[in-house]
Amino acid sequence: LITLANLVSGETVVEVGCGTGPLLLDLLTTVGPAGRAIGIEPQPYLAAQARARLARHGLAERAEVRIGRAESLEVPDALADVCVAQTVLLHLPAPACTRALAEMARVTKPGGRVLTLDQDMSTFVVNHPDTDLTGRILQANLRQYAQPWMGRQARGRLLDAGLRDVRVQVIVQAETDPSGFLVGSAERAARRVAEMGAISAAELEAWLRQLRELVEAERFFASLNYYACVGRKPA
Repeated sequence: LITLANLVSGETVVEVGCGTGPLLLDLLTTVGPAGRAIGIEPQPYLAAQARARLARHGLAERAEVRIGRAESLEVPDALADVCVAQTVLLHLPAPACTRALAEMARVTKPGGRVLTLDQDMSTFVVNHPDTDLTGRILQANLRQYAQPWMGRQARGRLLDAGLRDVRVQVIVQAETDPSGFLVGSAERAARRVAEMGAISAAELEAWLRQLRELVEAERFFASLNYYACVGRKPA
């Protein structure tokens, strides 16, 4: 993401939806002592975690984390050289997503860059012997997201927000490690789908048991595509 954003020393970067701050820390490190970073996070607990992370690295004086929402950024016009949102837009309903991108463009300087990264949840694949049930689970799981196809839609959304020269890079997350992110994602997806009533409790139990058997046999595999889009605000 940092490479795509083309960050250089001394720039100002705004991260929308910074969570506990891991990317914000990397962004701040990249822009160096002359640079500045602002994180926007709607959840106070996560914002506090981000502030603590920055403080542990002695960077609190060059960055701040503000409580706020993507669709209403309390940031001055044309402040940022780069504005970033990582896995944010797919969680926003369409009107809020449109406002968020308009806000990201507003706070970016003319000639600056807006960068988004979102999954396209239809690309989530899980190796499992019960292919029919797995397909039902992954299809029903799409309903957990406000914009499950944001990955494929992001380029058009950035163009609609007035950005130009929009480039796309696909990042494929493929995992065989049972301690990785995707095995937990698969389990959580199945449990959420069961809570929705899309599969029965018996189907959930059987599916999870077979998934664990794959893990124990070192046959686990899952993958998910992320789509990074970066556009330039017209000068």
